[in-house]
Amino acid sequence: MTEAPSTSSSAASAPKGPVPWSKRPWLHRLVLLMVVLLVAAMGWATGLWDAISLDAIQTWTQAAGWFAVPLFVVLFVVCNSLAVPGALFVLGGLLAFGPVLGVPVVLFGASSAGTFATWWMRKVGGSPTGPPASPIARRIQKRLDDRPIAAVAALRFFTRLAPPAHMLLALAKVSPVQNFVGTLVGFAPRVVLVAVFLEPAVAWFTEN
Repeated sequence: MTEAPSTSSSAASAPKGPVPWSKRPWLHRLVLLMVVLLVAAMGWATGLWDAISLDAIQTWTQAAGWFAVPLFVVLFVVCNSLAVPGALFVLGGLLAFGPVLGVPVVLFGASSAGTFATWWMRKVGGSPTGPPASPIARRIQKRLDDRPIAAVAALRFFTRLAPPAHMLLALAKVSPVQNFVGTLVGFAPRVVLVAVFLEPAVAWFTEN
């Protein structure tokens, strides 16, 4: 009498269907990288990066009157998400608003830009499905999981609003609130230091 094949053997030999989108993290990262490169290429092709300068940002914020602060924050958020360097807005904000008002405005704009860029990249790339392959990335991700605000602050202090930092935070389990506070704490020393020496340096260069 022939024995019927076991259920486990049948299940093991059954053909597997297509791998779901959520199970392919490498594809998430590839799509995310392609989107960032495409946006950057479009900016260079259309001359957007050439049109955005320190003088242009100062002119926009001063001409906006009392709309200058929300307009500056919105431009900071949108442009940083399109890979425009955040340092341009840090310098422009401090020079346009002055060291007293400029520091809180720039810090709020930088924190909002970093939080939004991370959220946007997470939406495009999807949630992480497993630990990263790089040992360094795994170590950073563990710090982000254990002490998210302190780890975000340290990451932002050294990498600022660079796209790789956005990507790393997008793959970690960091909430928008933790990202915002950590970015604020990490950016504060840099912004205060620049605010102290920026205007004297600009005055010295313009007078000589």
